[in-house]
Amino acid sequence: MKTNKFIQFALLVSMIFASMSVATTHGKSGSVEYVQVSITHVNQGDLDGRGQINDATIHGNLRIYVGAAGSYRVSLTAEILYLGDEPVIPDKIRKKGLLHLKQAIYVEASGAGWVEADFSFDLFNKIGWYKAEIIAVCGGVSTTSEPWIFDPPGGTAGPMRY
Repeated sequence: MKTNKFIQFALLVSMIFASMSVATTHGKSGSVEYVQVSITHVNQGDLDGRGQINDATIHGNLRIYVGAAGSYRVSLTAEILYLGDEPVIPDKIRKKGLLHLKQAIYVEASGAGWVEADFSFDLFNKIGWYKAEIIAVCGGVSTTSEPWIFDPPGGTAGPMRY
């Protein structure tokens, strides 16, 4: 009787350890080789329905190259720097406030290769010029997008180099 309970206990422990090793093989840090992130465009308008064009949605694209099938968690951080309410002139850029927006997305890979996903961040009730960059981290690999400068209440939006 004691031998039978011991065998049941040993089987239970071995099943727990087996399931733990399977769970850690999906999305482990060694299987992520490259991470690319970019801001594709910024929509500006009245997103919250308050009658003011002072909102923006930052749209982006994420690409990761993985070495194995599995589910991969990607942490995204939008760093949005308030530049002021005057047009962006390179020698007049002053840091006036930094906003961090965070989200996590999961991408599914059926095997080794590139996996893509789109994402967006909403920014409400912000007047003035902003510079946005997206930081992506997956499996210990991180990267930052090119900056995108925009003005929610109108004007032009698009990548600007300075």
